[in-house]
Amino acid sequence: MEDSQSLDALENIMNDVGERPFDIAIHMRHIQLAQSIQGMEAEALAARELMSQCLAVGDAVWMPLLDAKEQTVDLDTEEGVQELLALYARAEADYLCKSTRYEALLRAQRHPAIPILQKHLQFLIDRHSHYTTEENLRPDTLGDTFTTAWTREAINEVVQKGINHLTEVCLFFTTGIFFIFMNSIRAESCGIPKRTGRWKYLRTRRNLKSKGTISKSNSHAD
Repeated sequence: MEDSQSLDALENIMNDVGERPFDIAIHMRHIQLAQSIQGMEAEALAARELMSQCLAVGDAVWMPLLDAKEQTVDLDTEEGVQELLALYARAEADYLCKSTRYEALLRAQRHPAIPILQKHLQFLIDRHSHYTTEENLRPDTLGDTFTTAWTREAINEVVQKGINHLTEVCLFFTTGIFFIFMNSIRAESCGIPKRTGRWKYLRTRRNLKSKGTISKSNSHAD
């Protein structure tokens, strides 16, 4: 299809969307057509955003929107992070709403984790880890965002969404990222580097106990 014809087709389908905003097939054709035209990446993204405003949509629509938002907002500011988290909240509300719950359950049976919730968890953990190195001190513009306490609470909220809506809860944890993070928090309280693995964490903790650094009352955590 020539560029002029493609643009005409795009204009026509945008008119169709305006006339039938709740027609899933039209929205999908809008996205697919925009994707097929070179240099129309922004239009394809706008088509996804328009569909998300009209209908409850799944991860095929939300994932590119979340990626684009993460790349455009300033994640070193509380406002930028909250803007991204607000989009995650919209995506998760769609993903777990009654009209798409059965579809989500079927996807959960085929895949090891719920993609949007998994992506949200990974984002929280990665940003927390980003600010735990000497090279990347957490800026004041973040406020309490991505402190250990804030991150733990944010992760708990995401986990609760999965627990409240899915019976196959175990599938949600198969990536292990939640448990890796919680082990990291335990290690931090003992003065052990956060990226230490579980076995190294236990070995280091035993060494600290043998030196009397950790009291017996705290050793029951293992």
